[in-house]
Amino acid sequence: MGTFRDGSVRVRAGDNIHTAVSVARECGILAGERVVRVVADGDRLYCESTRHGVSVGGRVSLDREYGSVADSGCGSWRSGDTRDTRDTRSTRDAESAQGEPQYKVVMTGDAWKVLRARPSALVGRVVARGAVFARMAPDQKQQLVQDYQALGYYVGMCGDGANDCGALRAAHAGVSLSAAESSVAAPFTAADVAGVARVLREGRAALATSFGVFKFMVAYSLTEFLSVAFLYYFDSNLTDFQFLFVDVALIVNFAFFFGLTEAHAGRLFPVPPLTSLLGLVPLASLVGQLLLIAVAQYLSYLALTAFPWYVRHTYEGDEANECWENYAIFTVSIFQYIIMAIVFSHGAPYRRSVVTNRRLMTSVLIMTAICVYITVSPAQWLSTFLELRMPKDTLLSYIVLALASFNFVLALFFERMIVEYLMERRQMIPKFLKERHVRKTPHLMIKRQLTDMDYLSCDSAISYDKETNGSVFDSNSGQNL
Repeated sequence: MGTFRDGSVRVRAGDNIHTAVSVARECGILAGERVVRVVADGDRLYCESTRHGVSVGGRVSLDREYGSVADSGCGSWRSGDTRDTRDTRSTRDAESAQGEPQYKVVMTGDAWKVLRARPSALVGRVVARGAVFARMAPDQKQQLVQDYQALGYYVGMCGDGANDCGALRAAHAGVSLSAAESSVAAPFTAADVAGVARVLREGRAALATSFGVFKFMVAYSLTEFLSVAFLYYFDSNLTDFQFLFVDVALIVNFAFFFGLTEAHAGRLFPVPPLTSLLGLVPLASLVGQLLLIAVAQYLSYLALTAFPWYVRHTYEGDEANECWENYAIFTVSIFQYIIMAIVFSHGAPYRRSVVTNRRLMTSVLIMTAICVYITVSPAQWLSTFLELRMPKDTLLSYIVLALASFNFVLALFFERMIVEYLMERRQMIPKFLKERHVRKTPHLMIKRQLTDMDYLSCDSAISYDKETNGSVFDSNSGQNL
C-alpha cells in the first residue's frame, strides 16, 4: 500500500465500515487525519467526526451545510484569516497541496444511495475527499468509478468477485484478482494487489516511451528538413545514399530498439506522465532541441568557411551534390540523430535509465563508431558511395566531432534539467497554463474550493460554535463539502 500512496493512487475497499476504516489506517490510506463519516438517517445525511478513534463534536447535518448561502466564500475558517480574497487566491499555485483539508470521508452504501439523490456538486465534493466506501452494492461500485471519472481522475479498479464486474468494466484499467467471474470483465488478471502496481508502472513506461518515440520521429524529420534547407541555399542537397544511410542505418535502427527500455522499478512517482502530445512541455522540448541542431549545423558551415581552400559550391546539375558544404552538414547531422535517440529516451521516474537498454546502447556505440569513421577517414569506396567530398584539412573533421560533442552535452542538459526535471517533475510552467489546466479539471477545482474554505475542519468547527453558540453549519456556503 505504501507503493500506491507514493504514487498518489487512491484505494477504495471494505465490507463492514469499522473493519474497512481499521484496515485503511493500517495501510496508511487514513494516516492520522480526521475521519468524517457520512451517515444516512432516513432521507437526510449527517456527518460524524472522529480523530484517532475519538469522537470530535456532535452530529451535524450535511444538508444544512450545503443548502446555506450566507457566507461569501472568500475566507478560510481553518486559518481564521478572512483577508484572503478571490484575487489573491488566483495568484497561488493552482495545484499546490499546501492547506489541503485534513480530513477524509468514509461512508456506506446506504449513505451513498441518499447522497446520489442530492445535487451532483455535493456528490463531487464528498467523492473528492472520500477514502473508504464500504457495503457498496455492485451498481453503486460502478457509480463510484464513473463519478471519479467525471471529476477528471484516471480510475483503476481491482476486484475478485462477480459483484465487481460492473466497476471493473467501467474503470480505465480493471485488474481482476481472481481467474473466475471477474476476469471476464477486466483486461488484466493478477494473483494479488502487487499486480496493480505493475500495471501502473508498465502503463506509465509505455506512455513515456510513446512520447519519446513521437519526439524522436518528429525531430528526425525536422532535422533532415533543416539539412536539406541549408544545402538548398548552396544549390546542393543530400545524396540518395546519404538519405538511405540516415533513414535505414540510423532512424529505423534506433526506433526499433527505443521501446525496449523496461519500466522503472522504484516507487511510483506522485506526478503522472504527460498525456498531451501538443502540450507545452513536448513542444518546448522539440523547439529547444531543434534550435541546438540548427546552431550546430550552421557552425559546421561557418568552420568550413574559415579554411583558405574553401570555394563555394556552384550549381552543376540536379545530381551534382558532392561539395564541401554537403560534407559539413551531413557529417554533423548524422551525430545529431544519435544524440536525439539518447536525449529523448527518458529514464526515471517512469522508465529505467537508457544505459540499461543494452540493445539500444550497443546500436548507439556501433553507429557512433561508424559515423566517426565516415567523418574522419572513410575508405575511398565509401566516400564515393556516399558522394562525400572530403576536406583538404582533417582539422575540419575534428571540428565537426567537437561540435557534435558540444551539441550532445547541451542537448542532454536541456532535456534532463530544463524539460524533465524543472518542467515535468517540478512543474515549473507559466501560471496561466496551470490555471487553465485547473479550470478544465473538476477535481482540482474542488480541491481549491475545499482548501480555501473547509467547514469540516475540526478546530474551526469548535471555534465557530463558541462564537455563535450554534451548529457549525448554521451559516456557511454551498461552495464546499
